[in-house]
Amino acid sequence: MKQAYTYLDEAHSIGAVGQSGRGVCELLGVDPADVDIMMGTFTKSFGSCGGYIAASKVYTTESKHIRTVALAPGKTALKIG
Repeated sequence: MKQAYTYLDEAHSIGAVGQSGRGVCELLGVDPADVDIMMGTFTKSFGSCGGYIAASKVYTTESKHIRTVALAPGKTALKIG
């Protein structure tokens, strides 16, 4: 396991920053593959709920802090219908 990780919080930038809205990596010309852990939310730019954590399989396997929660049924119905 690495001694340190590169962590990028895209909570306020995904969908809003960068020429096509792909966040800080696009804005600064950083390859997302060079970021160990990336997180963001769907609440701000996308008008939904929830979020994401993207990381390598090695990190997610070793971490005991990753959680997942399903969308509320009402929100799911609004998005589908």
